Amino acid sequence: MKDFFISYNKADEDNAAWVAWQLEKAGYTIIIQAWDFKKGNNFVLEMDDALKNTNQTIAVLSPNFLESVYTSPEWAAAFAQDPTGVQRKLIPIRVKPVEITSGLLAAINYIDLVGIDLETAKQKLLQSIEGKRLKPNTEPIPSFHQEQPNKTSKVTNNYTLAEYKIGQLNRAAQFEHFKDYILKECCLQQGKPLGFILAGPEQEWPVAIRFRLVHLLEKVLIKDSKHAPILVKLDADLGLTNEAIENYSQYLWDLLGDVFTCQREQTILQERLSQLSECRIFYREALQEEINAPNFLANLLSAWKNLQLHPSSKSHFLLLICEIAPPQQFSQEQIIAALQQHNLEQALLPQLRSPNYHADIKDWIKLYIDNDTLRDSISEALKAFTEQPDIPMITLKKVLKPLIERYPSH
Repeated sequence: MKDFFISYNKADEDNAAWVAWQLEKAGYTIIIQAWDFKKGNNFVLEMDDALKNTNQTIAVLSPNFLESVYTSPEWAAAFAQDPTGVQRKLIPIRVKPVEITSGLLAAINYIDLVGIDLETAKQKLLQSIEGKRLKPNTEPIPSFHQEQPNKTSKVTNNYTLAEYKIGQLNRAAQFEHFKDYILKECCLQQGKPLGFILAGPEQEWPVAIRFRLVHLLEKVLIKDSKHAPILVKLDADLGLTNEAIENYSQYLWDLLGDVFTCQREQTILQERLSQLSECRIFYREALQEEINAPNFLANLLSAWKNLQLHPSSKSHFLLLICEIAPPQQFSQEQIIAALQQHNLEQALLPQLRSPNYHADIKDWIKLYIDNDTLRDSISEALKAFTEQPDIPMITLKKVLKPLIERYPSH
């Protein structure tokens, strides 16, 4: 008798073969269709023989596995021999995002290998097969630490209230471009990565920009979603070397891997992104050397848009914010030319104009400031700017943020 028969769908043969390889390397004996079923033989008889001559069955779980006609009798036969699971006759291993909420399989704990690096997956596989306790070697990092404001934040948290309110200032051109482009590109529930570049003077205060984009997504584009998009900052300083410019995809994998704390590989990151239950806006305030390399930025967006997410996953966004500090000369034409080479012209969002007191700010006060005392304080503080055509966002931030923070509940 051999130790394991590995049951899988043909679409998951690479994953099944990896599991078989690791187990044989660890000293177990295996029967797997890819290696052991002879060409020309009757497949059903081969499967029956494999089930009779192995002690346990490993089910390689994926959407394809659950939909397959042939895998169902394989795992069902193992389940029938051990319906209580005491002998561990059936050991499911999840290799792709899939939820099992009903039926007999739902009662069996599976080994989950989705979204972890290969070395960790190998250790988890072998320890689970041996029935060992899966206590990690390092202290776990809780989610309340991973999602601190400096890394990930939701617009509804109190510490972002002032920024969120200021982010609602009217940005009509930005709104129309963002809305039209996304609605034209895809449905947000179909798992597609979308990328944008936003370039302009540093006075435009990126925090307000980010929260404005979140507001558009939340209130207009995904209004049926139960959850607001989550902002995730890509802040790793990787150093833009010539090698990094050439290997731009790996640069992006490194940025994302720093957030997910996982292996910096495209397939791993695609799985992690596909597993996220809420829409993410990944944003990067581009370093100066990145801003000076428009072709590199275009390549980053191209690599992002080429990610293959699961069809049922949420869509996610990459926003590259390029702050241009005077007296630096910045060529809009260079960015456009670089994006055109990748058919990404729509990724360049229009520069945001500074708000006008009469056209924008007065309406904003009426709509978003519901405390009379705060309204009076803001109006008084902005009197000096009423005759200016536009007020730079950096100026507004200095004036408005301290006032709004005095009234955190409004």
